[in-house]
Amino acid sequence: MSRPRRKTRDTGPPGFTLVEILVALVIAAIGLQLAFEMMSGHARLLEGGVRERRAAELADSLLARVGTEITVQPGASSGSFDNAYHWHLQVTLMPRAAPDLHPVVVAYDVVVEVLWSGWLHEQSVRLHTLKLAPPPANQ
Repeated sequence: MSRPRRKTRDTGPPGFTLVEILVALVIAAIGLQLAFEMMSGHARLLEGGVRERRAAELADSLLARVGTEITVQPGASSGSFDNAYHWHLQVTLMPRAAPDLHPVVVAYDVVVEVLWSGWLHEQSVRLHTLKLAPPPANQ
């Protein structure tokens, strides 16, 4: 006995349906969007790192000028390197252990802060050191 043959539909040439192609395009578009968002996030982080490194270099150069080009004396000053970076310098006389002595040099607390505008808010780099210099004239 032979089995009756099933009738098969003539499906035409092999290929993808329109729905399958549209689903594949939607998945590809979502994947590309996620990839672009990740790359732009990395670019923002990279630019932020470059700006922070530049601010640290500027703060270091300003700190190196204190005691050579900039007189070491208590007080505050500020300025800008260019339109992007602004700085604040604070010099404070450190307290002496024996106030009745008249030393040749005293310690000064020197703080340099360089500020710049970040993506969402103002950012800054702060460097702090001690410098030895002659005591202020009024002491």
